[in-house]
Amino acid sequence: MPRRITKMNSFNGVAAGSTATLDCPVDRRYHQLVLEYKHAGALANQATIESHITAIRIRLNGILQREYRGTKVLNAINALNGVPFKAGMIPIFFSEPWRRNAVNEDELAWALEGNVSTFQVEVDIDGAALTPELKAYAVTDNARRANGAMIPLTGIVKLLPTVVSVSAAGKVAITTLPKTNTYMRLHCQEGVANDITEVDISIDQLAVYQQTRERNAWWLDQQGMVPQTGFFHVAFDATQRISDGLPMVRADGRAVSEFLCEFTLANANNFTIHAELVGNPNI
Repeated sequence: MPRRITKMNSFNGVAAGSTATLDCPVDRRYHQLVLEYKHAGALANQATIESHITAIRIRLNGILQREYRGTKVLNAINALNGVPFKAGMIPIFFSEPWRRNAVNEDELAWALEGNVSTFQVEVDIDGAALTPELKAYAVTDNARRANGAMIPLTGIVKLLPTVVSVSAAGKVAITTLPKTNTYMRLHCQEGVANDITEVDISIDQLAVYQQTRERNAWWLDQQGMVPQTGFFHVAFDATQRISDGLPMVRADGRAVSEFLCEFTLANANNFTIHAELVGNPNI
């Protein structure tokens, strides 16, 4: 089944200082959603988009699946994966073309047909926007299994933010991240660039990730990723294999009881963890 690139329905409520909403059809499988933003009649540049589009939320059946607190983090995630910015374009990937093979890429597509009843996108537009225009296009197909059955929607990439308050430089321990689903990446958006100098992560006292900033940058470069200024990217799946994600289930099948993330900070600035997880869309 070939992929189609088609225009979505019109947004409702496109205006400065408002939340625009888009209801997308659920009779297809989504690989990508592209928002097109114009400011004062022209395709907006990166700085304008990051200033004007202050949040994007995506819901299935009313359940929040992704929350981008500003397009800066979305642009950074795309750039990390080698997707360059193009004027006016805000691409949101569901299947992931940077994966090592087609099976891994398509595994993460949002096969909504027969699985959900609503798919809604909310976009917050800053009050400084001048005659904002917003459109949406999607890359979709209607692929089925070999026997003609619809593809189940069992695991999708979610993006959920957590603000970390920092009172002093040095080590900050976080134990409150949800112990559900499988963690693929933590995109740590710094208050000031290079604030985070080291990250150590363990589950049930087993070390799973220990990287300084310099060593992490080398590791991501080695895997073909492009680390972004102002972020410390923790990529458990840097190999681009979905199976390398960090599950919240131990090898013996028991649920993880402790998920400890320790950040070493050079300065006392708050930061935000944007967690990419693969999990059930119903929770």
